Amino acid sequence: QLVLTAAYQLALPQIKGVISFYGPADMVWGAQHPANPLVFNSGAVLHNFLGGSYGEVPQAYVQSSPTTWISAASPPTLLIHGKNDVLVAYQHSVRLKQLLVEFRVPHFLLTLPWATHGFDYTLNGPGGQLSTYCIEQFLQSVVAGKPGP
Repeated sequence: QLVLTAAYQLALPQIKGVISFYGPADMVWGAQHPANPLVFNSGAVLHNFLGGSYGEVPQAYVQSSPTTWISAASPPTLLIHGKNDVLVAYQHSVRLKQLLVEFRVPHFLLTLPWATHGFDYTLNGPGGQLSTYCIEQFLQSVVAGKPGP
């Protein structure tokens, strides 16, 4: 998430592309839609990471969100996310994709309907194979200078 934020915030020409595996993209939305605390206490994680609750330090939530920094100058982006992710909601990638569309940033969202957080751990499994293929294609397109949605 920090790398994604930095890549969009800095908008350096040396950054040719960004790959996000199930990354949180909108901390404000995340604070308003926490994970089930019996599974993962995302509220406590955000509180500890950002130095307080959204009510206490709202600017920290805004500033740390990749969605805050999207612009037409943002690098091409590959988003990979499972719809069954209970740690980082799939909606984070959907929200980021919507902004990438709005600013006409080349991007692709690989959605794996069955996948949970960390699905790529087994590279030989279906999630690992699909994400590896997408990464290879994305990197080839970025290197060729023709990234496309």
